[in-house]
Amino acid sequence: MLAVRVLLAVGVATVASGTSRPSAAGRPWPRPERADTAYVRQHYVKREYRLPMRDGVELFTAVYAPRDASPTRRYPILMTRTPFSIAPYGADAYPQTLGPDEFTLHDGYIFVYQDVRGRYMSGGIFENVRPLVPDAAKRRDPRLADEATDTYDTIAWLLAHTAGNNGRVGIWGISYGGFYAVQGV
Repeated sequence: MLAVRVLLAVGVATVASGTSRPSAAGRPWPRPERADTAYVRQHYVKREYRLPMRDGVELFTAVYAPRDASPTRRYPILMTRTPFSIAPYGADAYPQTLGPDEFTLHDGYIFVYQDVRGRYMSGGIFENVRPLVPDAAKRRDPRLADEATDTYDTIAWLLAHTAGNNGRVGIWGISYGGFYAVQGV
């Protein structure tokens, strides 16, 4: 009986909060127009990089920046790292949508996708649920890498080399991607 009450309360809270909350761009919540490859191509510029990590491994990263990003028009970065492929690959290949939902697609972010170490286009060796390297070991050998250092090195590179960013970076992921998001904080 308690589980039913909790689910009902969550359902009511979800419905109540979803009816009046404005999006980050100040628009009401009605669903934005459905995105497709043409929309993403029209509004974003795609760039692909092989980012150097502290141990010399290069991680394949795709950056989708709003076309109007500039020194006077800056955007936060929203990044996800995954072992499941960031396809489509190629500078002219665009996905149907970006980000965790269509609201973020329309609200203005620089989207970053990265194949984790040892997967698809990234170098290195993949280790399923790679454990964190103890800080003491990292102090002895600063070239030691784990998911936290890969995330740190990626963010440092992005902030230094991605035009139009405002210096803020968010990390998101679902399921295994959530593991990478948590390891990166």
